[in-house]
Amino acid sequence: MPKAFPDEFLFSRIVRLLVFSGLKTTQIQEKIFGSSRVCAHPTLTQHHRRLSYYSGGSSNSLYGQTLGPLFQMCLPTSCQSMEERMLKGGLNNISRLWQMPNSRGQQKHRIQYCAQCTFDDLKLWGVPYWRRTHQIPNVVACPVHGTVLNSKTLPSRYHLSVGLPPISNQSSHANPEDLDYARFCSNAIERAKYANKAELLNFVYTQLRTLGYLTDKDRIRRKALCLSFFNAVKSLYPTQPYWIPKSEFDYAFLSNVLSQEHFCHPGRMCIFLYWLSLCGHNDGITIPRATPPHSNKTEKEEQCYLLLSNGTSLNETAKLTCKSRTYVKSIALKYGLTSRLAPRLIDRKMRNRIANMASRGWHRNAIAKQFDVSTGSVEMLISSIPGLVARRRQIKFESMRRKYRVTILRFLSLHPGTTRKNIFAENNAAAYWLYNHDHSWLMCVLPPPQPARLSP
Repeated sequence: MPKAFPDEFLFSRIVRLLVFSGLKTTQIQEKIFGSSRVCAHPTLTQHHRRLSYYSGGSSNSLYGQTLGPLFQMCLPTSCQSMEERMLKGGLNNISRLWQMPNSRGQQKHRIQYCAQCTFDDLKLWGVPYWRRTHQIPNVVACPVHGTVLNSKTLPSRYHLSVGLPPISNQSSHANPEDLDYARFCSNAIERAKYANKAELLNFVYTQLRTLGYLTDKDRIRRKALCLSFFNAVKSLYPTQPYWIPKSEFDYAFLSNVLSQEHFCHPGRMCIFLYWLSLCGHNDGITIPRATPPHSNKTEKEEQCYLLLSNGTSLNETAKLTCKSRTYVKSIALKYGLTSRLAPRLIDRKMRNRIANMASRGWHRNAIAKQFDVSTGSVEMLISSIPGLVARRRQIKFESMRRKYRVTILRFLSLHPGTTRKNIFAENNAAAYWLYNHDHSWLMCVLPPPQPARLSP
């Protein structure tokens, strides 16, 4: 595969390979994807494991040449990551999740390009190519030249046969609001590093709290929020009406964007983050530098804040301020003074020791008995450490595999002339577990199957 140009996405590299190789589309798909019937998605091109073999780069670099990072930050924590889905090539479930048009739908894929960018690329690189920032949902302007993007409909079945972007001198100036939104999205896809929607919403709620759209109990003031949001984005010209709210009373739009359990298309999320950048005077995607909270405090709040900042305990602060411990604790949570709220039993040293034992495969009940804590505390600590749950599952899998392999080998050594039927009958659990999870090893160890005997 040819090397990637600046801002070129993966689909464009495969298109250039098809154009310069002289092969048919089905031949390229058979060679790269392993099947001539695979339909390569333009913005979420899959099969990164196979493509990394032909491109000479890692699968992570190929993932960065798609819109996968933009979709990932809108994905709930309960779902498999976009990089894992695209690595294995299963894109049908992604298409269903994000309600994207696929080859069976009535709506066809369209790919966009800038006439000025195409002409500049031809002069600089000798060949035009498709750019990633032009394919972001709801982007209708080029963030570099400020012109309206042209679009081209992909073929219904073989998307790779779309060819290179055509050379054209016809271009018109884009709406200023659309140009600002395009530049925001171009910056967002480069700087957004959120692992899931929950991490992104933590930043969003922080911004909404600063802007006054959250109550004291972190409830959303949806009427004021929806009215301000609709008035700010109604001047945009979306490619689909789905991307923006229908009216100032479209509360379902906010529910879809601000819910951690539901999917949200990046086209909607980018519109909302763009509005946040207009209100907060920042880039709308990066957490701003924290400032010490010192405004809008009452006299008691100010007194509690100063005592807690100086290291006074919760009980002592409650006595000095003549307030309840619950009130002092709420002030500590409100202003981020959580060092005094840490549990006394499971400190940092014990946490590291528990994590060390868990990473070596100890059972959670044994760990809880060792440190005299509850099993639930151990489970919560294990789940809070990235990668530890997957490591423990792998350790358990390898332990089961060693156990059942020894069981089968021991039975074969004690019964040299046994048959496969006897092995499965006497070692039911071990044989069937290995048959499902370690099939190749089991077939090599089992005695050869006996030929069928016909009854006289």
